[in-house]
Amino acid sequence: MADVFSKAVSSKATKNGSVITTTSVTANYVSDQNRAISGVSENTLETKYENSFDDPTYYGGGGLTRGLLGYYRLEETSGVRFNRGTYGSSLHLTDNNTVGTVTGKVAIQGNTGTAAFFTRGNSEYLSLSSPSVLNPGDTDFSISTWFKIDPSLPNTNQNVFGLWGNAGSRAYKLFYNGANQNIYFYVSNNGTATQTIGNTAVSTNTWYNLTVVHSNGGTPSTTAYLNNSSIGTTGHTVFKVGVVPFILGGIADGTNYYNGALDDFAFWNKTLTADEVSEVYNSGSGKVLR
Repeated sequence: MADVFSKAVSSKATKNGSVITTTSVTANYVSDQNRAISGVSENTLETKYENSFDDPTYYGGGGLTRGLLGYYRLEETSGVRFNRGTYGSSLHLTDNNTVGTVTGKVAIQGNTGTAAFFTRGNSEYLSLSSPSVLNPGDTDFSISTWFKIDPSLPNTNQNVFGLWGNAGSRAYKLFYNGANQNIYFYVSNNGTATQTIGNTAVSTNTWYNLTVVHSNGGTPSTTAYLNNSSIGTTGHTVFKVGVVPFILGGIADGTNYYNGALDDFAFWNKTLTADEVSEVYNSGSGKVLR
């Protein structure tokens, strides 16, 4: 049996106001074993408690859950897509024109999981009308998501997600250029001018992880990663604070809707370290954050 208690548990860690120790976690684990019904495997119980060490309620915060304001697993089959980040219901996404589902990339062990699938012809998208939390400006922040361009429209320009409207109301967006089949991450510091942080070729029908890390401390910079490899970096970049809805599956000006899948979109109010970017990518398997 794997040793699920090899991760250190702080003596000051708390859950619901009570101190959590390795001993108490072990006791809970044994209790679960004793109560386990036929058909519940030991591996299932191990997975439950292994995942618990990534939950700040078990060990007092830190890791990839710290600063996670917005987090969408995108497992819902229709309607509202729920935010599992710390800002809760204030960041729930509205379903417009019935966004579909498809088999996802990031899944809890034993559960295949689903992702949101956007059909361009139906102008499908998910939106947040007042995305103040997702307006980073010049603060530290990081963004991550998994995306897969559908092969049915490989030569079509597509806006994957963004806080981006007409001139004067642009902050950032992820864009697929159908002419050269490259992915681009664009930012604007004044709402109009466009700056490319990174771009690289991608294939259709293939899952990719994009992570963008913006730092305003030390040596300010913004770096875009695709599958844990940098595809571009810049010096100090101030992101325009947008006044338009945040959208997955398109942008606010209603052009070039996305045709493909998105899974596990996350937004932190901190700068991810190189190790954390690698942990999110997880050797191409992805990681459930919460």
